[in-house]
Amino acid sequence: MITKEKEKYDDEYLVSTLSGFTNHHQYVNGTQLHFVSGGQGSTLILLPGWPQLGGATIKSCQF
Repeated sequence: MITKEKEKYDDEYLVSTLSGFTNHHQYVNGTQLHFVSGGQGSTLILLPGWPQLGGATIKSCQF
């Protein structure tokens, strides 16, 4: 069960708060990968770490 507090930090919700960014999932060799695309300029690839830190990453991308 997802609580309202957890929903605030859900990937789908966090990405929806960023204008011009979209949330994607892709299966590659049986593994589901999550990525967010959007923005301008050079490509930035963030390597996986702890999924619970994704919210901190998104907050640091807002200029």
